[in-house]
Amino acid sequence: MHPVYRFSFTLLGLFAGVVHCAQAGPQYVMSSLGADDFVIPMAINNRGQVVGTMGPLLGHRQFFLSEGGVARTLDDVRAGTNRIDINDSGVMLYNQALHHTDGSTTGIPMTGFALNNYDEVAGETHNVARLSMAAVYRPNGLLSMAGIGGRWNSGYDINDDGVMVGSAHGINLKTDPPGFPAFRAARYANGQAQILESYGHGYGFANAVNNAGYAVGVTGGHAALWRPDGTLIDLGAILEQRYGPEQYSIAYGINSFGEVVGSFGDSQGFLYSNGVMYDLEPLVLNDDGLYYMAYGINDHHQIIAASAVGDGVILNLAGPAVAQPVPEPAGHFVFATGLAALCCLGRRKPRCAQTGKLAPVAPG
Repeated sequence: MHPVYRFSFTLLGLFAGVVHCAQAGPQYVMSSLGADDFVIPMAINNRGQVVGTMGPLLGHRQFFLSEGGVARTLDDVRAGTNRIDINDSGVMLYNQALHHTDGSTTGIPMTGFALNNYDEVAGETHNVARLSMAAVYRPNGLLSMAGIGGRWNSGYDINDDGVMVGSAHGINLKTDPPGFPAFRAARYANGQAQILESYGHGYGFANAVNNAGYAVGVTGGHAALWRPDGTLIDLGAILEQRYGPEQYSIAYGINSFGEVVGSFGDSQGFLYSNGVMYDLEPLVLNDDGLYYMAYGINDHHQIIAASAVGDGVILNLAGPAVAQPVPEPAGHFVFATGLAALCCLGRRKPRCAQTGKLAPVAPG
């Protein structure tokens, strides 16, 4: 090989090794939500508004809205309705009603868990057999339902195309094999229900879905990312490879770029971006020494998180974001390319010691 080519391949190999090994990741600056007591942030919209619950963990709790580091309390949390969501227009869903920006409210005839930017609500509705169907309530008053027969079906999130994700739970003694898990992650769209691919014993549920149809949640104790066709990208396995075995993990949020946030191990947060897994704590420039579980991420890469003692924070991007539209594992291709380049250096044809020319190769 010509010395110039050999030098170029060597640089490529070294560069690939550096890219593979030095995953610095984006950087964030932490700021307070302005909420007191034990805080659980639940959703963040693309305007940076955050909603959640606050108050004594086992006592009187209230919903809150945080904006610009200032939080204000909303209504008390009613029994059985401890979920709150907010869309990009600022419309909120809590206590079985839509709360509009003009101060008006619209009651909904179902248990609601999330809403999209068209004010469509995802949740569940019960029938006379005391089972539930995953349901979508639309502003025109229409109620659409989908589910798997013989199970309780719930929609925990909905994207702008009306695709819901959640869980199908309960046991169907007529169809389920022995050991079938009581909870399975599910997708509901166009009146059809689909059980998502599972890991291990399969017990789990889906927490969130983006507009590209990627969903996140947990299956078999592993944080999960599901493609639009329902197949699994096992984020829990990636976490265990990097941070040790037996790391229980769960994914809570995903943005339009396919960035995923959640928690693993001892209340630690993770960020999965551009196919690379990061421990969230080292990415925070003004880290206060606490571990933070991440609950959501918006399209401006802002992350909401809370510590085990109930400190609620928002992480604002301080360094370059690393994101791609299709969230598949990455990094190995570059490493393999560099490795292949280095291997080429060892496969040169032999040269004659006297002339320096390529030595002839015997036929056959």
